[in-house]
Amino acid sequence: MSTYWGNHAAVFITFTKRYIRILVGNRKHQYTHAIQRIIEDGWIDKSEIIQDEKLVRALTSVVKQYKLAGLKTYVSFSSHELLLRSTKLPLSVPIEELKGSLYMALGESFQLPFQDPIIEIVGTEVVDGEREVRALAVPEEGVNKMVALLKQSKLRPVVMDVPFLNLYRLFQEQFQLTEEQNILLIHAE
Repeated sequence: MSTYWGNHAAVFITFTKRYIRILVGNRKHQYTHAIQRIIEDGWIDKSEIIQDEKLVRALTSVVKQYKLAGLKTYVSFSSHELLLRSTKLPLSVPIEELKGSLYMALGESFQLPFQDPIIEIVGTEVVDGEREVRALAVPEEGVNKMVALLKQSKLRPVVMDVPFLNLYRLFQEQFQLTEEQNILLIHAE
């Protein structure tokens, strides 16, 4: 069976405005711990981490208590700066060069409200003789800061995902859903 996190134990962390939520999965793809810690007021403001040291201390405490040091970590962070953008590119641009083309178009035909983004292509389709490209973008600085905090806490970040998509992947894996099955997930903070 192909699994989201492979044949190793893993940590799944989601940060919201008020909570750090952690699931721990073992090598047999079973969840062994569900952990929640409150994020104090002032630690995170509008998806920007303000109190680095306090957040590292809280994470390090969990890592020690549950013996999670060095485990692969899949993280999702509720970022108000995460954007989904759609733009059109000529069909002459090869699929493998779409991301590079978007980086080249930054500030001109591809506008973002922040500098130095990380861009991921999440879908394409041909519309009226052009390729419509859907991309997720997030500020690189925020991603780098989160990765550094996780590493300081002795975790090993390997994937940063969109919170709701991360939840869906875990749900799909746990219940072994097929493409024919419909599900509705509601995420309320």
